[in-house]
Order: sequence, then structure tokens, then C-alpha cells
Amino acid sequence: MSKIRNLILLSISVLMTNLSISQNITLNAFLDTNHILIGDQINLNFEITCPENAKIVFPFFKDTIIKEVEVVSQSKIDTSLANGLMTLKQKILLTSFDSGVHTIPALYFKLNIDTLTDTISSYPLYLNVYTVPIDTTQQAIMDIKQPYDAPITFKEILPYIIYSLLAILIIFAVYYVIKKLKKNEPILKVISKPKEPAHVIAIRELDKLKESKLWQQNKTKAYHSELSEIVRKYIENRFNVMALEQTTEEILLAFKKYSFVEHSTYENLYQILQLADLVKFAKVNPLPDENDISIKNAYLFVHETKLEVKPEEQNQITEQEKINENVE
Repeated sequence: MSKIRNLILLSISVLMTNLSISQNITLNAFLDTNHILIGDQINLNFEITCPENAKIVFPFFKDTIIKEVEVVSQSKIDTSLANGLMTLKQKILLTSFDSGVHTIPALYFKLNIDTLTDTISSYPLYLNVYTVPIDTTQQAIMDIKQPYDAPITFKEILPYIIYSLLAILIIFAVYYVIKKLKKNEPILKVISKPKEPAHVIAIRELDKLKESKLWQQNKTKAYHSELSEIVRKYIENRFNVMALEQTTEEILLAFKKYSFVEHSTYENLYQILQLADLVKFAKVNPLPDENDISIKNAYLFVHETKLEVKPEEQNQITEQEKINENVE
């Protein structure tokens, strides 16, 4: 009987110890907000209060928490002590490119206190991801117009205009050739200038676009159309992808399939082209911050993917430019 009594007392003692410890442990997991636009970023916050001698193992995330919610970065665990208790804090930066309501499941933390090993968990969280709203109150959707027929009179005189222009060009060409031959000069003077790197051209065009302040003048469609064209031209020159002739979906698919860039760089390209399409075709009116983010992402995309010119190649370009200046 004494053995049974001792065993019961020991069990009660362990149970009371566990209850005492658990009362000093709190876990709070929360999002900055439960509602974001597609592509926006928010923090998932963890705050744990526990005894000083406790050891907490936080969950580790690679690229995603769930399929629809991606992990951008994780902060270091911040530790503070007060009144015999330890407070641990961590932020997980998240983003999502899939609209809808997504459930972040309960997350588990391993707990070690002396000889006690246990697991604590958070409550599930809900994240509502919205697409960019389309303002249908500003302008009604118009019917497709029928093809416009040119006047018959113009069609009649068009061949004569073409033949006249060709005749003028031929006469001018003959005159030019005869003049050059009489002076013993070469008929064609070919000056080969070195091709500028793709990123130099793109940065120059982005600077011009930024200085034009189009979206600040309510020319949002023109702004995003020009920004999209600058990025597409850069992609053609840099990656030999026929971006000007392809749809946004085809360009993004090519980058994803052949892994031309890192994931974060791909996300910047995705944001630029997708928002430009929404403005051009769905008549979306972006927020000022979204307009600014697009050109910032364009600068980042060019900077992160530019092809660096080797010093010896740069010297050759400089020498060629000097030769061209002397010839001119």
C-alpha cells in the first residue's frame, strides 16, 4: 500500500509542477492585418513569455508557410528578461500572389524546462488576399467598333503617290552616287559605334520617365505603358527574349521555366507587368504608392540582372568612341 501511495503522490507532484509551469507560459501569434492586396507584404508576429530557464525551439520556414503564402524573410529572435520571466519575439515577413482567404494552420513550438519536454501551439490565422479592384463607375465598357473603310478616292490615288515617291528616291540616289564618284569619295560611310549595354539604355529611359511625372499628371495609362515597354526592351537586349512580341504571361513563363533570375527579382518583374496590364486593359486606377513601386521595381530588376562590362571591354568601347569622334 505504501508503494502505491508514494506513486500516487509522485504523479500528483509532477502534474502540479506541469500545471505551475504551463501557467507561466503564453504564446501569442498574430498578423499585422488580415486583409492585403495581392503582392503586398505583412508580418506574422510571435511573442512567447516563459520562465528564464526555459528553452523554446521556434518553427523554421523555407519558402512558404502554406502553398498560397510565401515567406520573404525571417527576423532574428529578440530576447528580453523581466521579473524572472523571459520574452521571445520574432517577425516572419509574408506575401501572397493568390487571391482568396488562406488559413495559416496552428504552428508548433518545442518547449524544454529542466526535465520537462512539451509542445505549445498557436491558433490558426486567416489571411484575406484581394486583387486590385476595378473601378467600373468611371467609364462604361464600350462595344467593339467596326473596321473603318478609307475613302475610295484615297485608294485610287495611293498607287500614284507611291510611284512618285519611288521615282524621287531613285533620282536622288542616282544624283548622290554620281556626285560621290566624281569626288572619288566612298558612296557609303559606315561608322560602327559600340552598342550600349542594355542596362545603360534602360536606366536612361527610366530616368526620363521618372522626370516626366506622367502619373502625377493623371496620365497613368501612358506611364505604365511606357514603363512596360522600357522593361520589355531591356529584356530583349539583355536576355534575347522577344518580349515586345510576347504577352505578359509568356514572358513570366519563360523567366520561371529557365530560371533567368532569382525569385525576388522575378516577383518585381511580375508586379511591373501585371499592374501595367491591369491599367491598360482593365482600366484600373492604381494608388500613388503602386505607381511609385512599379518604377522602383523596374530599377531593381535592371540593377539585379544587368550584365557587367569587363574592364578590357570598357577600354575598347572608350577607344572606339574616340575614333568615331575624330571621323565625324
